Amino acid sequence: MTQKKAYRIFSCSRIAKVPQFSDQLEKFKSRISISGKSRSTYRNYAQHLAKLVLRFECLPTELDEDQISDYLYHVQQQHNTPSESYFKHSMYKFAFSISIGRS
Repeated sequence: MTQKKAYRIFSCSRIAKVPQFSDQLEKFKSRISISGKSRSTYRNYAQHLAKLVLRFECLPTELDEDQISDYLYHVQQQHNTPSESYFKHSMYKFAFSISIGRS
């Protein structure tokens, strides 16, 4: 994803409907840095989380089981590849963000 496209996601007015998201992103950024992951990992994970927030207009930690299943199904169908690597990475990003959001 280009920086321009990423900026559009983060500046989207729908993201503003979830004001706690920016706070969670700061916490997320700190945890990513402490864990030794790169800036590009943070950007990639943050962009993925922003898409999730845009879809449901709530924090990932506020999603119920049906919403999570719906989102994972959506990601799987959107990026269906033989290795399913995009889907697996989406699940890792989601799980990592949930673990940070609940700690």
